[in-house]
Amino acid sequence: MSRSRDLLVAVPLALASFMRLLPLLLNGVPPSTDSWPIIGNTEKLLMYTPISLESQVFDGYNNFWPANSLFGAMSALLLGVDVKTALAVMVPLACSTSVLALYAIVKRLHGPRAALIAAIILATAPTHSFFTAGITKETYATPLYLLLVLVAVSSSLDGASRTTLTLLLALALALSHHLTAVVAVTVLVAVAFMSLIHDLADGVKVGVAVTPGVATAAIAALYNLTYSSRGFGFQMSLSDVLEAICYLAVPLALAYIAVTCRRLRRMELVALCTLSLAAVASIAVAMTRLSLSPALPVYRLRHLIYAIPMLMLVPMVVAGGEEVKRRRESRGLSLVLVYWLAVAAGLQLYAVFSSSPLRGTLTYRAVNFLYPPVAGLAAIGVVKALKKAKWIALFAFVVALASCYTIYVASTAQEDYMGHHMVYSPMDYEGCRWISVYSGGEGCHLMGDMKVSYMMEGYFNCTVDVLSGYLKLSEGKPFRGLLALYSDVYTHGYVAGYYGLKVEDPKRTLDLDLIYTNSYFEVYWGEG
Repeated sequence: MSRSRDLLVAVPLALASFMRLLPLLLNGVPPSTDSWPIIGNTEKLLMYTPISLESQVFDGYNNFWPANSLFGAMSALLLGVDVKTALAVMVPLACSTSVLALYAIVKRLHGPRAALIAAIILATAPTHSFFTAGITKETYATPLYLLLVLVAVSSSLDGASRTTLTLLLALALALSHHLTAVVAVTVLVAVAFMSLIHDLADGVKVGVAVTPGVATAAIAALYNLTYSSRGFGFQMSLSDVLEAICYLAVPLALAYIAVTCRRLRRMELVALCTLSLAAVASIAVAMTRLSLSPALPVYRLRHLIYAIPMLMLVPMVVAGGEEVKRRRESRGLSLVLVYWLAVAAGLQLYAVFSSSPLRGTLTYRAVNFLYPPVAGLAAIGVVKALKKAKWIALFAFVVALASCYTIYVASTAQEDYMGHHMVYSPMDYEGCRWISVYSGGEGCHLMGDMKVSYMMEGYFNCTVDVLSGYLKLSEGKPFRGLLALYSDVYTHGYVAGYYGLKVEDPKRTLDLDLIYTNSYFEVYWGEG
């Protein structure tokens, strides 16, 4: 029976692959602003090989974490396709294997039924699926991160095997992405530390290996100090580290209190699940009235519908946490999910409320690290609360369906504040290519928002002035040069930061000369 259930993991794997390829299938061009510098680097890597990864022909940033470019180059050569196609297909497919790693983790912690539900939740998680559809460093690094967690919780591995796997995965992760490596180290070290606390304080054997956390920390630190720090324009100060530790300590302490206090009665658990859902829903509603962070917009009420998949998981996470607590003496390893979630929550709090200059970027990226532990705990809660297979399957189906709708809306740029600037079309590509060819090629100068900027600077090597373009559209400020716009600017806003800023008067382009259009992408010339 267990073997046949293991075969069912093909379902979430297929879902994960489809969801992460959906933006490409719908639009014909790789999604994500971060994709284009990596595509450019990979093409140059093949064009100029052999070449130093520190060469000035690269973008000076992504080449210091070259794993996905190396993977894309090898895929292009082996498959006989162009680099853009190889990266657009193979990197999201590689990330889709994350669901297999999570399945193995949750199966080890709690059993195959919960593992299958967890894999389905992660496969269709809206922001995670949409973000990892792009050719980003995080996309490639995610399965490596989850595999390290799997190594840490796998008691069947002997010391030599665990050490070998850890070293290989840690090195690959260090070459892939700085933030994911930091998150992996934090999760592995914190969970191992809490495992030790339980062992000493109450005799509960959690059984998390220390080696993966220590080895990954050493390799990531060594790689950063000797090489990748040259590509990263920001280094955390001691005060930043201490602030991050404080944000992590509070959720970890609360998690420890939660799993060591008395078990809840049935009605107490129902009340706690209800209150948790009400609290999270209230925060979601509040975000339609005020901004919780400078990086976050004030959302519209209609955006709440896209939060339904996440809201459905909240009471199940609470129920899952209570089930883990109930079984902690007989299955202490399940506590890993609670502390994993506590670390991810602490990182999200740090991203939103800290004084770090990176808080804007971290706010959007940190949320995706919540999904694996949330999926695991929610799956345990679903199995415990719903019991019967048909109700469990129905819950998973509804969550997956609602998630798929959210991903579809985001992939077709139908809503503002849902990453419309990360969705590219062939008309965007053709418009940017026209600018590159007919306005001087490398070294050309133009104005446009960040969607245009990432493609032009990262792929076509043309400088883009984002601020001047916005000043022209918002204040009518004159300029001399090119202005590149696309239709979504007028509906979803001009992206000068983390989301679109509304353009109140589209007529501000009437004093400019339209020199190129393909019905979606337009290029104007201003005389100053």
